Amino acid sequence: MTVAGRQFLAAGIKTRKQLLNTTLRGLFVFDLIVQALKKSASGEVDEAVILDLLARAFPHEQPAQILRTVVAWARYAELFKYNSIRRVFHGLPLPAASASPNPR
Repeated sequence: MTVAGRQFLAAGIKTRKQLLNTTLRGLFVFDLIVQALKKSASGEVDEAVILDLLARAFPHEQPAQILRTVVAWARYAELFKYNSIRRVFHGLPLPAASASPNPR
């Protein structure tokens, strides 16, 4: 197991979420949505826009399936919020700097 994996397992739930949040921000599919949220003047992005971005980035995959997976992980990690009734994404603030996954 990696040092980061051991750090994650030893951490409490809040720290685990912060560590996962930081890790997910480094993955292209999550960053795609985070960047769309950063560009939005209202702080919201419609689901249709995200589905279009996913379809363009992953033309041989099912964007709705990717969306479901991304939303589940992002909700747990408190990376962003998704309102399934309004079908919009909302940005959240960056995690605390103390949760850096890089051990010292």
